[in-house]
Amino acid sequence: MTNYDEIIQIIPAPANLYFKQENEKEIYYIPIVCIALSADGDIAFCDSDDGGYIDIRLNGNVMKYDPSTGTYNPFTTIVDNEEGGAK
Repeated sequence: MTNYDEIIQIIPAPANLYFKQENEKEIYYIPIVCIALSADGDIAFCDSDDGGYIDIRLNGNVMKYDPSTGTYNPFTTIVDNEEGGAK
């Protein structure tokens, strides 16, 4: 998906999905607010700034927060394990 693909559906994201963003000093976890489906069938995760502007994130580490352990785990690993894929 690119910023120019036609979005045909947007759904709210689960409350426990985040983008992991790192710089040389810190790691940030940015909440994912919605999931977008394009006319091409691609899926993109979106975040929002303080002004409410929704931005499609074309790359980034999607993480799932586990409140029972207080940790963030890679979303793709969780999905693969649930579907019987890569571990």
